[in-house]
Amino acid sequence: MKKQTLKFVAAVGVAVAVLFPSMAMSEITDGLVAYFPLDGDFNDVVGGHNGTFMGSDTAPNFSAGKFGDGIDLDGIDQFVEVADPDAFNFVGSDFSVAAWTRVDGFTKSWQALLANGEGNRWRFHRRGGESIITGNGGNADVPAYDPAALGLNALDDGELHHVALVSRNGDSVNLWVDGVNVSTGPAPTVEFTGMPVMIGENPDARNRTWDGLIDDVGLWNRALTDNEIGALQTQAIPEPSSAVLAILGMLSVMGIGRRFRR
Repeated sequence: MKKQTLKFVAAVGVAVAVLFPSMAMSEITDGLVAYFPLDGDFNDVVGGHNGTFMGSDTAPNFSAGKFGDGIDLDGIDQFVEVADPDAFNFVGSDFSVAAWTRVDGFTKSWQALLANGEGNRWRFHRRGGESIITGNGGNADVPAYDPAALGLNALDDGELHHVALVSRNGDSVNLWVDGVNVSTGPAPTVEFTGMPVMIGENPDARNRTWDGLIDDVGLWNRALTDNEIGALQTQAIPEPSSAVLAILGMLSVMGIGRRFRR
């Protein structure tokens, strides 16, 4: 193998190691249907299923999230609507949803963080009037959990928390909070009704708007692994296009890309 080829391979290895320090992060884009960084806009940087801001205040408020900014919702009538329901039809399949959030106020029952409806439609929301999150992967919500018993802080402590819902068709639904598998529900039965996905509201049971910040929303058409959920505690979901550009930029800095363009 030529010396230049060896340098190229080594440089690519270094770049990948820097960008994806764990295999979990390099593979986490597999099955990623949509990713909303919410860094000043409502664009889906993976599938182009862009969201639309809804609410009486036409100027959405973005503030510091876990990675970059997030959308800061007022809990009154603000939410983001993603009107491309076919992209999120998870009938008969595994799926996962995840996000970072800061609760500014649990002001109404069943406030929706991310939802596609009631009944056998999936949703991710406050559990009734309690200060915990719950989720539905296609039927009943997963059981309640005790944050203190699990060594976790309350969700409404004013801090950022990572939440994830993993629905395995014919098996179970798992709820994760801050990297801890806090609750497991029964096998899901997902129904598709053509309703939009809403960030911060429930399309099938309105006036359940979220009061607080939502950041880094991801939706997958597969079940995330335990390691992948663990990796999401410290790193943002990679944007494939950004990763490619970063690798090319690193190679350019190292002077190798220029050699191979001759």
